[in-house]
Amino acid sequence: MSSGSAAVHRDVAPWVPVASGATAGVVARFIVAPLDVVKIRLQTQLHQAGTAPKYTSMAQCFRMIAREEGILALWKGNLPALYLYAAYAGLQFSLVEPINTFTTSLLGSLSGRGTNSTDLQQGRSSSSSLSKTSPVISAVSGFLAASTAGTLTYPLDLLRTRWALQAGQVQSYSLASYSPTALIGSLADIARTEGGPRALYRGLSSALIGTAPAAGVSFGCYSAVRQVLDALGRFLTTSPHGPGGWRDTLNTAGVWSLAEGVGLPAAVSGATAGVASKLVSAPFDLIRKRLQIVTAAASAGTSTMATSIPAAAGPSAAFAARIMYEGSAVQEVPRTMWACARMTVRQEGMRGLFRGLTPTLVKAVPASAITFYVYELAFKTFSGLG
Repeated sequence: MSSGSAAVHRDVAPWVPVASGATAGVVARFIVAPLDVVKIRLQTQLHQAGTAPKYTSMAQCFRMIAREEGILALWKGNLPALYLYAAYAGLQFSLVEPINTFTTSLLGSLSGRGTNSTDLQQGRSSSSSLSKTSPVISAVSGFLAASTAGTLTYPLDLLRTRWALQAGQVQSYSLASYSPTALIGSLADIARTEGGPRALYRGLSSALIGTAPAAGVSFGCYSAVRQVLDALGRFLTTSPHGPGGWRDTLNTAGVWSLAEGVGLPAAVSGATAGVASKLVSAPFDLIRKRLQIVTAAASAGTSTMATSIPAAAGPSAAFAARIMYEGSAVQEVPRTMWACARMTVRQEGMRGLFRGLTPTLVKAVPASAITFYVYELAFKTFSGLG
């Protein structure tokens, strides 16, 4: 997932960055949910080298899901994903600022602008601190915050993947089936039938190896791009040689004011950061998704995977998740990330590690832009309430 950082100033209630991050995560997730379903389908289908997969492109996958399962299937598993994104974004946003302050004090010499912890607590309480923070420090903060938030919310990510892979009648789903009580029951069933609580963290290592560095790239890139845009804004809003210059003629100050008013700097910075982070995390994300759908039989070692997981997603048989492997009735599925990577390269070539990259990148731009835009807007709004 892509996100920003709150400036937790002394006059802002601690709940503000949590609520702002959760709001941004939920809004962004709901809008880009169909892209995530398509990405997961493309990533988790396995097929023998030389054979055609069921899903051959992003557009074809969209059409086939809508035709075979109904248009609502594009939001399949979205409610548990909303829980995941709300929890993850809220935690990450609330963790970044204290980590930012600590690392700024510890690594102040690395700050190109001489930023220190006092600087981060000054200025408007309703604006992000990342534009005042060294990209290096932002990267460190993002890495640590993502590691913590990712570990705490990982079981929800596993469940989200299972439910996104469900096949069946969309009409049979109900909101009650995705209630917090049902989610807890689903997680308990996975732990009970697939080898204990450790089953809830299957694929965690590949997730952290991929997403934590990617979050660091995202935060660092956001800070760098935002600072470039802020410098551009200062250039456009000043006339060093007095009135009458080309900047006055073009009213560049007014144009920049309008851009800031609609949140364009945050959106552009966030979108750029999202693309950069996804390029880093794509192979790890694919491996994580594939490890998340391994059954208890496979968890004991390299084994064969049947085409379905009995009651994998919860207490109701209606939520049995069918694994969409192509090319043979069963597939060998390893239990470690490195074994999974080797198998993927052996069966599908190096390109197999980047399966689903196109929808991942297509999703990253709007998701990151929306997340940063909504976050900044929510932070300003909640700051006024706090």
